[in-house]
Amino acid sequence: MTPALARLVAAARRVGAAAKPSGAGGGDCGIALVTSAAQADAVCAAWRGEGIVPLPVAIVVEGVCHEAHEEVAHEVSVG
Repeated sequence: MTPALARLVAAARRVGAAAKPSGAGGGDCGIALVTSAAQADAVCAAWRGEGIVPLPVAIVVEGVCHEAHEEVAHEVSVG
């Protein structure tokens, strides 16, 4: 696990979410599962505090979809 992914997991767990790296090998991204919109907001804030850019997605009847948000376009991923 990369240091950035370790920060991602730790930050999400600090606010009560389940989180893990995802991807091949060491993982190239991470995911968090939350139980409420408030918890999702807390995870996003915790990740931003760690310099991690959250990608807004949602699970819908049709499957996972990307939700475009104005704020994402202004952020730059580091790590």
